[in-house]
Amino acid sequence: MASLRTLRLIAVRAGVAVPVALAVLAWQPAVGAASQKVIESPGSPLGSIYVDSDLACQVHAAGDAGLSFFGGAEPGACGTFFAYKESEFSLLEGEGSHVFGPSPAEGVVHEETFEPINSGRPPTNQTLTGSGTEASPFVITTRVRVHEIQDEVNVAELTETDSYVTGQDFYTTKITIKNLLEETLAGTLYHAGDCFLSGLNTGYGAANAPSAGSVACTIDPGNSPPARFMAFSPTATSGPASRFYEGLSSKVWSNINKEATQFPNTVDAATNENNGIGLSWPIELAETGSGKETATLTFTTTVSPSSPPTSSSTAGACVPSGQIPVTVSAANGAKAVDYVLDHGPAQSILTGLSGQATIQLTPGQHTLEYWGEDQMGAQEATHHVLSVTVASSGPSLTITSDQGDQTYEVGEAASVSIVASGPGLTSNPSAAHVPIATTTPGTFSLSRSAADACGVTEANFRYTVLPQPSLGKTVNAQPISGKVYVALPVSGHASSLGGLEPVAGLQAAVDSVNKGLHFIPLTEPRQLPVGTIFDTLAGVARVATAASPAGKLQAGDFGAGIFKLLQARKQKGLAELDIVDAHSARRVCASVGKKRAVVAKLSSKVLGRLNANAHGKFTTKGQYSAATVRGTVWSVTNQCDGTLTKVQRGVVSVRDFVRRKTITLFTGQHYLARP
Repeated sequence: MASLRTLRLIAVRAGVAVPVALAVLAWQPAVGAASQKVIESPGSPLGSIYVDSDLACQVHAAGDAGLSFFGGAEPGACGTFFAYKESEFSLLEGEGSHVFGPSPAEGVVHEETFEPINSGRPPTNQTLTGSGTEASPFVITTRVRVHEIQDEVNVAELTETDSYVTGQDFYTTKITIKNLLEETLAGTLYHAGDCFLSGLNTGYGAANAPSAGSVACTIDPGNSPPARFMAFSPTATSGPASRFYEGLSSKVWSNINKEATQFPNTVDAATNENNGIGLSWPIELAETGSGKETATLTFTTTVSPSSPPTSSSTAGACVPSGQIPVTVSAANGAKAVDYVLDHGPAQSILTGLSGQATIQLTPGQHTLEYWGEDQMGAQEATHHVLSVTVASSGPSLTITSDQGDQTYEVGEAASVSIVASGPGLTSNPSAAHVPIATTTPGTFSLSRSAADACGVTEANFRYTVLPQPSLGKTVNAQPISGKVYVALPVSGHASSLGGLEPVAGLQAAVDSVNKGLHFIPLTEPRQLPVGTIFDTLAGVARVATAASPAGKLQAGDFGAGIFKLLQARKQKGLAELDIVDAHSARRVCASVGKKRAVVAKLSSKVLGRLNANAHGKFTTKGQYSAATVRGTVWSVTNQCDGTLTKVQRGVVSVRDFVRRKTITLFTGQHYLARP
């Protein structure tokens, strides 16, 4: 008996219309219409692989809460489809085109499903064999027939084998299609799915990942940086070359159509959308019995393993900018860096497309705890802890004398305080009242260092230990400020000043007492003989003398004048500072006529002076008076009209040489001893 398809062809050729009812419907499978085989491989990257008897498919990757393709396990939005056109003798235009396949969730709308090729009782078209090893992989074999119900014609037979080796992140699908017609079979074979990787309903696309000709759904644009993906990858095949497509899932489905459209070899790498992927192969098989009526196509389905996110930072212990870059690597795509700063509340900062985020810290020492988070909200189990110093350089370090001095006499008690400051000190020498040695005369240096993550700071305290002054023989002196010069007495030796050369051309004073003297600069503490002349017109000198044969000391600061320092042993420690006038009274105080000198009116013009701040027995001797103190601040000035003594603080005894009288002055008082 001739089939409906044969009758239709005869009718077309004869020009006779045969009324045959044609229905184009969206197939809705009856409950229990499709059986299913499942490869279970606990602990493997692909824990479960589902294949329905109508070639629908689904994957459940280990570590994922959801399935890899949209929808449930029966069926998932994944499957194999076949579209073909009848010959040119079709009865009505458009009615000779057909799409066969399963009906995955929100998938392809077609009028006919694959018809299972049943065998055995109860009837089944699927088998599951193997143990999951390389030698014996798990294999689901599914056989279906492309049966055109309308014309009651068997068009083609498909045998699909899905095999999996435990531990791999992909499974292999081989499809053999056989032409059952007595004419050429032309059409397109498709395999497509709606990506739902790790529960993410949106993603990007990539071509040639993981291999040439592959098409993938990815978490990152173009799978850069590499992260989790799922892909269909064609492998060696005896059939035609494949084409691919990644894009909006509805467009993937609409490209599986009656026109047997080939996929366009495009991906939406930069578009984050509800996406799907697919492969297509053009099919053209000769009639049955030709020996060329079959084609075999092979591809793999990869779902890259899920794993917890990891994070790392290139920041060192010292970060001058305060910027801490953290990179998150996540199979499910980087989402954020979670962190706790200085044991405070947990915070989060989103990563960029590269998986990196930058945490900004303020200057100082910080403890930063951080970890990564992926797009599914999974957090890194390991928390990283950084101790970070935000500073542009190393710590500050000072060494200061507790006595406020850098010159000491032999045996004098001396100490310094060391202060290091800065965040995150790794070496801290700070200490108060650290004794320094004064047992031997000389110049010494105390060095300390402080360190933090940003560097090391060195500090030195240089000090001089002078021999004890000898009563009536030697004194110790050092410059305090400005420029100070000294001239040794005739019996002095230049060697006592370290061999310094005299200052050429220095005119320190015009008085006859200074004629022939050689003044040299006093630049550091020295011991000098009694009788040394000090020029402090432009500076201040500190002088220490013996106060008694027992070695007790007394000291004072003297400036603004020229003086000769004297001390006699019989005076029991009294040190005498004789003011040397810097100006001639003949030139300053009087004018000269043509034949005789006329003494001008006496004035307060200054001839010489000395400012003093001393503790001990000191007397300052001017032309007409001497001021003796035990601890005070005072000044003595030789003027044209006499010797003026002023007291800024303390008590001064003034001996008037002319009146032979002693006057006691207190703070704020002054006295002029007249000629």
